[in-house]
Amino acid sequence: MKCILLTGGKIDDYKYIKSIIAAYGNADVLICADSGASHLEKLGYMPCPDQPSPVQPPGLDQPGLDQPSPDLPSSPDQPGLNRPSPDQPPSPDRSGLDRPSPNQPPGPNQPGLDLPSGPEHPGFDQPGPNQPPGSDRPEPGSHYDQIAHRLIVGDMDSVDPQLLESCYASGFDALHFPAAKDFTDTELAAEEAINMGCVSILILGALGGRCDHSHANTMLLMKLAHKNIRAVIADEKNLVTAITNRMEIHKSDILSSFFGFPASGTAKPHSNTRNLSLFPLGGEARGVTTTGLAYPLVNFTMPPDYTSGVSNFIMHSKASISIISGCLLVITSHN
Repeated sequence: MKCILLTGGKIDDYKYIKSIIAAYGNADVLICADSGASHLEKLGYMPCPDQPSPVQPPGLDQPGLDQPSPDLPSSPDQPGLNRPSPDQPPSPDRSGLDRPSPNQPPGPNQPGLDLPSGPEHPGFDQPGPNQPPGSDRPEPGSHYDQIAHRLIVGDMDSVDPQLLESCYASGFDALHFPAAKDFTDTELAAEEAINMGCVSILILGALGGRCDHSHANTMLLMKLAHKNIRAVIADEKNLVTAITNRMEIHKSDILSSFFGFPASGTAKPHSNTRNLSLFPLGGEARGVTTTGLAYPLVNFTMPPDYTSGVSNFIMHSKASISIISGCLLVITSHN
């Protein structure tokens, strides 16, 4: 399973980020880490076109509202949604995450359902009825973009309440954590993606803005690499991942090399990239060997403060990086 994870960092060129999402292909899960929800509309994920906004009075049948209407008395039978209150930690039974709306027939846009691929579910690795086989994937937010699970994760302290209500009305569920916690919202979101079975995570909005958040997001890549999760941070100029074993980079298809699987469509963002930088993460990186780069390394040990791995160059059609122990941060950048 594949996950797109939106964080609250800076995105300058939404059109370019859309092209990266299109190349990533059909994702199974879309998770917003708190204020990452601010990017949804500009990326075409809001409102969800296949999911009508609820019109019935607030209550269990209408996810997304915390308060009863003025004409509907509050009662124990009307908790207002399967969302915990801000002061209540998430319930272990995770109730409400897999419950479809009663007024919506089952379909691929219904969060919480594991639907098979096939012609009866257009968009799940199958062309839609008006989409010729082999054509590029439409922009996110179209009715072909069948993401089965939509979720917002975090303490909700930096996301606009009205935006949250719009997200709930558009089919998003929520995992609400207390503000005092031992993990960042982005890490909680990544852990949730892993719990849902994702082995690939594309993280957007993770760089730019606050330096401390950007650094924390980069360090998160190391945690995910040690769990054998291929996670990639992408923005308009950079692709960032972490490895604990080996990676091959094809100069003609940088995105596929970072994703770990063939990119979708004909557009290839970052295809003109040549710069490649390597840095140790979390300590020494031992036994680093590279091929196809302007400045090769053979069984080299990078100390924790190693900075000379910046601005190497991909010289041949294919380059390789391997490491015996430790973790390597791999960055490719273009101007």
